[in-house]
Amino acid sequence: MKLFPRKHRRKPTASVFVDYECWSFSLNQLYNLKPALKEFFDEIKDKYEINRIYFFGDFSNGRLSSTLDDIRAFTNNIIDTRSSTGAPKKDFTDFIMLDYIYQDVDLNPKSEVYVIFSGDGHFSSVVSYLKNKKKKKIVVYGIRKATSHLLRNVADEVVELPTTRQESERYFKLILKNMDYLASQNRITYPTFKTTAQVVAKRNEIDERKITAALEELINMGVITQSIVNGGLGHQVNVLRTNWDEAERLGLWIRYDKAESV
Repeated sequence: MKLFPRKHRRKPTASVFVDYECWSFSLNQLYNLKPALKEFFDEIKDKYEINRIYFFGDFSNGRLSSTLDDIRAFTNNIIDTRSSTGAPKKDFTDFIMLDYIYQDVDLNPKSEVYVIFSGDGHFSSVVSYLKNKKKKKIVVYGIRKATSHLLRNVADEVVELPTTRQESERYFKLILKNMDYLASQNRITYPTFKTTAQVVAKRNEIDERKITAALEELINMGVITQSIVNGGLGHQVNVLRTNWDEAERLGLWIRYDKAESV
């Protein structure tokens, strides 16, 4: 039987509009994380043939301005929405972004998909317009716990960030930060599994079950090890120790001495 090569499925064309202000601040406030730009770009490039991509935000803000070079590694279409009129900054960003979307669908009608990164319910009207009047597929990216239910309901597809892996990495780093703090103390410490999970969860206001699961995963990864030591007065203690070389190899930790020498 003659075999024919499988044809590659054509990617749908897409226009992408990112409210970077919303992405950065919501992610920081809720999860103490920064936008994973490369992961986002890799994901949408894998799914779509990108026609246009724009980033919006008030880049006069220090948090956003410090990431301009990171964004420019992927696109120069950065729209600074700082207001000189005294209008509320967030509303001004929404207004400018909406204007770009409406213009784009009329001036460049060939995009089959519109990817809108925002959790704001203000965008539900333009989503309905693009779907019902222009027959476009709408994919909404938003931050978990900060995406409007109205916007969710009108979109064809909703992708929420952070991903499970991104959130797990945050917990890994919080645990390692605690282990690093204990190692820096000028006294002998005996961090155990239970006390470490309790301390990290309480200090960072996180469900202890999530820290417990992350700690178990670090042990399975070989980043954290357990060993029985004599804790004094005849007590045996199952103590946690950190394999810093493995943590660094996996990209979960950067040693201070190396960071300072860069």
